[in-house]
Amino acid sequence: MDVEHYFLRYAFPCAYIIKDMGEIDEDEFEFLKDCAINLKPISKDRLEKIFYRAFAKIKKYSDDCWNKEVIERYFKEWHNQEIERGEGYYKTAPAHVKKLSKVHKAKILDSKFNTYLVEYPEGQRRVFDDFVKGAQIGDFVFIHFGYAVEMASEK
Repeated sequence: MDVEHYFLRYAFPCAYIIKDMGEIDEDEFEFLKDCAINLKPISKDRLEKIFYRAFAKIKKYSDDCWNKEVIERYFKEWHNQEIERGEGYYKTAPAHVKKLSKVHKAKILDSKFNTYLVEYPEGQRRVFDDFVKGAQIGDFVFIHFGYAVEMASEK
């Protein structure tokens, strides 16, 4: 998977918030969803404009904001730390949004209706399987908001 889609799969769940804030419309939201799920082409410039907050934060950690390892570390480590510190949007975000916004490694307990029931350190919840089709019960995935974003390991 190219770096644009790797970033987008982690960032896409935030598009719900960006849409609610009126920064993108429904057409742009659906375009992002289609690109994320079906790996349709999307430019780095477009991603940087839409997810400018994320890129501003990533650039605090590295000048190479399109390095896959930097993006991975941002979402799996630094992003959660920023939420804990209440930085930016998370300063005033409701507690449930902060909880959903953290990236966690989770174990799949059940699979039905295009969702996985996952268990992670803070409890259990259902997440969409759009980005990790074919994962099995017992597999580990990384979750962000309402999505299983990436396989973490096999059983």
